[in-house]
Amino acid sequence: MLYRDVAAQIRAEFGDGRFSPGTLLPSENDFVEAFAVSRTTVRKALRALEEEGFIERRQGQGTFLKKGALTRRGSSGMDFLSHTRLSG
Repeated sequence: MLYRDVAAQIRAEFGDGRFSPGTLLPSENDFVEAFAVSRTTVRKALRALEEEGFIERRQGQGTFLKKGALTRRGSSGMDFLSHTRLSG
């Protein structure tokens, strides 16, 4: 799975309106396990999402949804872990 695929899945899951701005996202390690990809891939995906203004990364605190990042982009209606399990 390429970092763009990971970024797209994170965007779809957390950008569907169910989460408010400022929501803390799972850790990098959680994403590594959920997507079965390397930490480097997760970091690239998160960097891409940060560059597009979807998330904000705060050192020592975590990664958060950014205000104004919530748009309807095809909600699956599932929580993060269910979505990633079905995605393989």
